[in-house]
Amino acid sequence: MKKINTKILIVCLFLATSLFFLMGQENKIEKIAIAADGNTMDSQVGDQGARSPWLLLFNERGEHKEILENPFYQERGGAGVKCAELLADKNITIFVAGNIGNKMADALEDFDIAFVSFTGTVEEAIAHVLEKFW
Repeated sequence: MKKINTKILIVCLFLATSLFFLMGQENKIEKIAIAADGNTMDSQVGDQGARSPWLLLFNERGEHKEILENPFYQERGGAGVKCAELLADKNITIFVAGNIGNKMADALEDFDIAFVSFTGTVEEAIAHVLEKFW
């Protein structure tokens, strides 16, 4: 009887721990931000991520969701880190630009945001990301 109770207790603890772990795992929805020189789909992807005047946001299906003027693109210093913080606040998981600086790369990594380097139009960039990641 004591062995059975111990086994039941172990199984229950295992199940409870597993459920607790699974409840903590959120279904991460991919959100894509593309740095751009303009605010349309035919705009060019920005050469420097944090120095691009526009950020175009998309969901995981490539549907255009939001256009943001990048408030940091003319900052004298710290634009990359500030831009990465903005992207994290918007729950972005993938960021697309021509290039990014080392500080922005570190900040994106800290926020668990993937970086994709791409040259072309925003429309081409979103197609590239969807093909590469899905």
